[in-house]
Amino acid sequence: MAKFTIKARTKRAPKVSAQRLNRPVNRSAAAGQQKGTGAIGRQQVEALAGGIAHQFNNNLFVITANLELLEMKGHRDANSAQHIQALKGAAQRMTEMTRQLLDYARGRKYQPRPISLSDMVRARLPHIQRVLGASVPVEADLGAAVWKTNADPTQMQTVLEALLTNAAEALNDTGRIRIVCNNKMLPEKQTRRRPGLKPGAYVNMEIQDDGVGMDEKTLRRVFEPFFTTKFVGRGLGLAAAYGIVKNHDGWIGVESKLGKGTIVRIHLPAIQAADEQSVFGIGDRYPTCTCPSSSKHPVSCRCFG
Repeated sequence: MAKFTIKARTKRAPKVSAQRLNRPVNRSAAAGQQKGTGAIGRQQVEALAGGIAHQFNNNLFVITANLELLEMKGHRDANSAQHIQALKGAAQRMTEMTRQLLDYARGRKYQPRPISLSDMVRARLPHIQRVLGASVPVEADLGAAVWKTNADPTQMQTVLEALLTNAAEALNDTGRIRIVCNNKMLPEKQTRRRPGLKPGAYVNMEIQDDGVGMDEKTLRRVFEPFFTTKFVGRGLGLAAAYGIVKNHDGWIGVESKLGKGTIVRIHLPAIQAADEQSVFGIGDRYPTCTCPSSSKHPVSCRCFG
C-alpha cells in the first residue's frame, strides 16, 4: 500500500549545498526561446502549436476510447490488463502535452482566483500517486494556515506535476520526494537575489528530492523545452513551469548538487483571503483522511493539522 505522510509543520529541509539557478539561467532560457521563434514569428509558431495540438487530441480520443472498450470487455489475462494500463498512461501523458501546447498557442490565457497551494497538494495526492507510481515515496509538510495566492488552479496543477515528474526521474531506488508549502516574508535583501520580486508576503512551495542531482552544465538547461536527463520528448516540463510562474508574477529557482539532490522553490504573491473558500474544497485543518484512488494500489493519506 502506497502511503503519503502529511505533516503540519516543516522541521528541516535536506542539506543541499547548492549551485544556485537564478538570473543567468533565466536569460539563457529566454534567449533560447527567442532564437527558436525569430525566423518565422510568434504568430506562426502559435498557429502551428494549436494545429498540432488539435490533431493530437483527435487521435488520442480514438486511442483512449478503444482502450476503454477493451477494459469493458474484462480481460482476465493480467498481462493484457497491464499493457492496457500502460497504453492509457501514455495517452494521458500525450493529452497533457497537447494541453500545454494549446496553452502556448492561446497565449496562456489564465483564469486566476484565490487558491490555497496546500489544499491543491492535498487534493492532488491520489493523482500524483498514479503518475509517479506506488514505488515513489512522497512526503508533504503543509503549514496549518498557509496564505492564499491569486492564481489559475489548472496552471498551478501543471506546475506541481511537472516538478514532481522531474523529481521522480532523478530518484534512485531509495530516494524520496518532499513537498513543502509555507509562508514567507521576503525583505528587500532577499528579493534582490530573486529577480522580479518586491519585498512583501509570499506563498512558498518547494519540491525536494534526494536523487542524483545535477552538475552546473545540466542545471543551466533545466528550463529548456523538452530537456530531460533521462530521454528526449518528455514534454514542456520545467519550461512550462517557468513560464507559468513568471506569468503569475512569481519567482522560481533551483538548487542542486551532483549526488546530493535538488530543491525547486517557487514564490507567489500572497493575498488576504482567509475567509474565502478554496476552489479545491478542502479546509485548512485536517484530522485523519483517506484519499480514494482508482489505481491498483489504494492510497492511504495520514493528514495532521
